[in-house]
Amino acid sequence: MSYAADLLKQATTLAILDPNRPNQANLRRSISSAYYAAFHLLIDAAARQFVRGSRGLEREAVRRAVTHDDMKHVCAAPKTWWPIEPVAPDLATVMRSFVVLQEARHAADYSLASPVTRAEALRLIAVTSELFEAWARVKDDPAARAFLVALVALRGFRRL
Repeated sequence: MSYAADLLKQATTLAILDPNRPNQANLRRSISSAYYAAFHLLIDAAARQFVRGSRGLEREAVRRAVTHDDMKHVCAAPKTWWPIEPVAPDLATVMRSFVVLQEARHAADYSLASPVTRAEALRLIAVTSELFEAWARVKDDPAARAFLVALVALRGFRRL
């Protein structure tokens, strides 16, 4: 199982813990894990596209070149990297879902005034599962490959 899939499984485990009175820390970490599952799914796809074979250090360099802000920018503004209308529906689902998940993770991690519900955590896990399924269907499409290039090239390998 991939790290991204493990994170999605962890999100589900945390969301359903404490059946009678959900613990806020578990629900918030569940949302965070769901987001990180999506993030790692996409950075791993980028690393695999740019580095063939099992060259771990090179793949790690690609993974570290992508920031959370860069990925949100690419997902929120597809016309900056894919001028053809429209973006494939499954890729649009991936991008839209990523933005939703990142905003939910920020709220779960930093906005502690409002409690998180189990229903909200499970809804966001479902969004992540849909993102995984949409990515599986679109990952070989030219637009998906261009999306991965945009993730890495937005600011380049500025940290290497």
